[in-house]
Amino acid sequence: MSFVISRIDFVSDIAIFVLKRDVKLQLTNSRIDYCNSVLVGLPVSTLASPQQVQNAAARLILSLSRRSHIAPALKQLHWLLIKFRIIFNHA
Repeated sequence: MSFVISRIDFVSDIAIFVLKRDVKLQLTNSRIDYCNSVLVGLPVSTLASPQQVQNAAARLILSLSRRSHIAPALKQLHWLLIKFRIIFNHA
């Protein structure tokens, strides 16, 4: 019986972790996508700041170090780069 209870605790801990991660993902995505139609046509240098915010959010959510590569993290989260998010959302 104690084995079943410990497994239930383990599963509930995983579920809470996944739920927290999903909430963070949705909050981050909504803030990044907010008014991104204004950013259509701007030079890439202007999009560097929002891209840095997205990179920092991905590192925070996945608990990555500052020096780790960001491309695999964005792929794991199923996120597009900011310039592609703008094009996708504007189309």
